[in-house]
Amino acid sequence: MGSGSYNYVSASTRSANDYSLKTREEIFRQSRLSPEMDIRKKKIRESRDSEEHPRSFPIIIALDETGSMGMVPEQLIKSVFPNIIKLIMDAGIENPQVCFCGVGDGQNCYEQGAIQCGEFESSDELMEKWLKNIYLEGLGAGNGGEDYEFVWYFAANHTATDAFEKRGQKGVLITIGDEPVHRHVPRRCINHYFDEDPEKDLISSEILAKASEKWDIYHIHINHGYYRLGETNWEQILDTKVIPTEDNWAEEVERIIPSIVIQSYKGFDDLVEVE
Repeated sequence: MGSGSYNYVSASTRSANDYSLKTREEIFRQSRLSPEMDIRKKKIRESRDSEEHPRSFPIIIALDETGSMGMVPEQLIKSVFPNIIKLIMDAGIENPQVCFCGVGDGQNCYEQGAIQCGEFESSDELMEKWLKNIYLEGLGAGNGGEDYEFVWYFAANHTATDAFEKRGQKGVLITIGDEPVHRHVPRRCINHYFDEDPEKDLISSEILAKASEKWDIYHIHINHGYYRLGETNWEQILDTKVIPTEDNWAEEVERIIPSIVIQSYKGFDDLVEVE
């Protein structure tokens, strides 16, 4: 994966014309977990260099697809996403490769789409393909969190990147959601969603530590619901790498994601402000 180039004009035209008048259901047509997004059977998602993209830079954007968050993928594809990639590339990151993931609440193993993983892509059309392929299952609630740690497990165990393997450069992983993260993962959940059988239940902070070996990990918290940021466990888990948004969350996400990516890519200590 990863062939093709990002065309801002084409992407923004689709956002303005093809997507703006469509409902969420018309854009996101999946009525079940897409087999292409199913990460079981030891699948690996690769971000690789090529003649076309000699210095690939991997980015994972994972969206909470539970009921309260269904508007985030919709707003991303309608108005936010083209500008995010343009700002990243304008900052000198010429070869971003984006992998979209969906994340839900799989603690009881009743959701289909508690973890959904696309491929790393460079072209606007292919990036949008995987974003639209996310199944907005719309479940969750009732147990005090969502399974963002599933994305960390995916990143730690089911990705391979030339950025890290050739250059020792971490990719960027950003989760977007509005609930706390579960502190533990029952082993049955890893077996159910990944077809793997750990010896015991897993601790989320340990999954995070392993993923952090090759990924720079952030969380954008949508401050619109029951769990305001100060009422979650995110600050204890990610410290300064959790960033809140308020009512104008779409505009803030459009600014925050490029800032995070640019900071990680250039190795800055502080967030780079994007005009």
